[in-house]
Amino acid sequence: MADQVISVVIPVYNARQSLERCVHSVIGQCYSALEVILVDDGSTDGSGPICDQLAATDSRIQVIHKPNGGVSSARNKGIEVATGEYLQFVDCDDWLHPQMCQLLLEAIAKNGADMALCGYQRVVGRQIDEVSPIPSFCSGPIDFQKQFEKLYSAFLINPPWNKLYRRALVASFSQGISLGEDLLFNLAYLKKSCKIEVITDCPYFYVAEQPGSLTKRYQESRVDWELVLYKETTDFLQEVFGATYISSAVREVSASALLADIVGYYANSPAPKQQKRDVLAEWAQDPGAQELFWAVGRGEISVRRRSKLLANLLRRNQLAVASLYLNGLRLLEKVD
Repeated sequence: MADQVISVVIPVYNARQSLERCVHSVIGQCYSALEVILVDDGSTDGSGPICDQLAATDSRIQVIHKPNGGVSSARNKGIEVATGEYLQFVDCDDWLHPQMCQLLLEAIAKNGADMALCGYQRVVGRQIDEVSPIPSFCSGPIDFQKQFEKLYSAFLINPPWNKLYRRALVASFSQGISLGEDLLFNLAYLKKSCKIEVITDCPYFYVAEQPGSLTKRYQESRVDWELVLYKETTDFLQEVFGATYISSAVREVSASALLADIVGYYANSPAPKQQKRDVLAEWAQDPGAQELFWAVGRGEISVRRRSKLLANLLRRNQLAVASLYLNGLRLLEKVD
């Protein structure tokens, strides 16, 4: 196992405050057969020179400087130059427990899996919450189907940073989209193999954004991409698990996100009211949107998930928007 190199790709953009902590947590791993690839994605805050300084201290680190192209572009550049048998992704704001690489590699080797998946620590300010999966081995689609709902609901399927991949099976991240590229990347990988070793350990520290308002969710494109992601995920599940398979977890997460984005757009977009109504009417014709809101109407979406957004709206005294949210099912029916 000591000869199996793990290529660790770290996209870097304006991360001077967290970059050294992140990189030191990687080069300080108990498992030392690492190739650390720092991809400076056109940083303007001095992160680039910090990357070079770090590389000068450890021969396992190589630095790529490129014009800014986004996180997917940076990860793809790292994939291009990686030479290790295995591939791991780390975000530059985050950090690793010293045993993460070893734990994931041992997990893959245990049953000859093609992916190792672990839990993570969600860091919001000074609060750290553990998201831990139930340990299991999925030898193929049948086993993976049994685990999918729980893994998806816990946000364990989507991200690339809580996984170890076989580089030979890795494709590239989709570029030119601003939402869901991580999920699409993982679905493409899982189409090739559902042999997954899931471990309960949580050695990845994920620095999440502070809870905020919906003001960043007013872009029309967010709703369009939510619908694309729902279709892509549904198509994947029916291809892998069977044409009649329906995931309640995917419906719940997708409906909640879709409703949040619609409410955010309606409440915060500077567009004239009639233009907003026209946009909503267009969304109302989408088969995916209709399916998701029917799921809301049939009570398939949990009270917990629906109330999370509502509580945020009430805290910000957005009573009118909260009323709109409560009537979300009828929102699309009233715009024609």
